[in-house]
Amino acid sequence: PDGAAIASGGDDRTVRVWDVATGRPRFESGHRDALLALAFSPDGRRLASGGDDASVVLWESATGRELRALPAGGNSVTCVTFSPDGRSVAAIVRDRQVRLWDADDGHEKLWTGGTDPHVLAAVFSPEGKLRLWESSPDAIRLREAATGAPVAVVRGSWSGNPMAAFSPGGRWAVTEGTPSTLGVWGAAPVDPARRIPSPGGDIASLAVSPEGLLVAVGRRDGPIVMLSPDTGQEAFRIEAHLDAVSALAFSPDGASLASGSADCSVCLWSSRTGAPRRHRYREHGDARDPARGPSDPADPRHLPRRPRGRHDVGHLLS
Repeated sequence: PDGAAIASGGDDRTVRVWDVATGRPRFESGHRDALLALAFSPDGRRLASGGDDASVVLWESATGRELRALPAGGNSVTCVTFSPDGRSVAAIVRDRQVRLWDADDGHEKLWTGGTDPHVLAAVFSPEGKLRLWESSPDAIRLREAATGAPVAVVRGSWSGNPMAAFSPGGRWAVTEGTPSTLGVWGAAPVDPARRIPSPGGDIASLAVSPEGLLVAVGRRDGPIVMLSPDTGQEAFRIEAHLDAVSALAFSPDGASLASGSADCSVCLWSSRTGAPRRHRYREHGDARDPARGPSDPADPRHLPRRPRGRHDVGHLLS
């Protein structure tokens, strides 16, 4: 990983990997339906994508060559992640299945069907064991995917299917608590969840930095609010987009934050100051929309209104 690329996907069914330096796509390729999930392998050489077409596709991230398509059992893929060694890839399927494949030959190594609690995320331990974060009204639990053995529990009152975000590597987490609070905790080992005030407004996306020092909140009216995970105090806000901030991802070194929006743009920001980095990576949205190349990181209010869409922004390479 060298910090040179961003991956994004949206309602236009297109996977794009952007060159950070030039703002132009390295490649564009597609699924048969909207994209919902993206993840780079730890070495940055492969990209996994999943979406409403019920498949996980592995790509060569430098060229866009399709390496393998993995069937996900007939329902939407909402989360994909690689193991620490890059040799396995896991997916959460919307009917509450969890699947694990060998990333090299594609054979299925694990399948769990119809899990009862809502699965928030699949994460790997440093030793490469697949674990699942699951939510219920009174707790959020971490368990081993293969055996069901409990690992940790964060007790409290949570919304039924809360929005949640995990740092690269899964060491930190942030989730919706009540309409006026967020919960923040360390995932390895699990600390008691800290309740911090929500910044207000309708929340569209969440992210927590790798070191657990910042929480990013994307709102439906366009700004990104950066919070202290200890106090909930607002550090600064970024007037980022014209429409809902539908995806956020920190770089593994925590220095940059990528945002994707229903205004059909992808942006890269300094997570320390909120200053725009390089280009605004724009063209997602209607599938008929051609990519037009980079634009300046100007005030988003000066950009033309684009078709509505949603985004997932893959982990930034560092």
